[in-house]
Amino acid sequence: MSTFYVAGFLHSAEFVLLVRKNQPEWQAGKLNGVGGKMEMHELALDAMRREFHEETGHEAEIDWSLYCVVRGGPVQDQWWVHFFTARVAGPAPRIADYNDVGERLLWVNWRNMLQPGGQPHIPNLDWLIPLSRDQYR
Repeated sequence: MSTFYVAGFLHSAEFVLLVRKNQPEWQAGKLNGVGGKMEMHELALDAMRREFHEETGHEAEIDWSLYCVVRGGPVQDQWWVHFFTARVAGPAPRIADYNDVGERLLWVNWRNMLQPGGQPHIPNLDWLIPLSRDQYR
């Protein structure tokens, strides 16, 4: 049985919106993209829009673009993550301080975060965030 997830990186200038995770345990205290589990029969883009709204409280429409799909796990228990990116012009929009499960939402300077000694983050963000920004070059 496969499980499907979405995660998104909303960019504003040199900043990216991330979540300081509380759960699952292996992510606790680390930064990750905004997202979550897709619902049965839900399209990835619809799941990204729903998850972003649920976690941030942000009402405005965001023009998400799918840029990467990653899968893993054994054949009988695979997981798939659809990664989205979007960019807003001007200052970072106002979002909630915490998501629906009490995790902190932060606008982070992505270059500083990825430097040695930067904020703890999920290791795949080292390549996922720069790749997500390549859409805007």
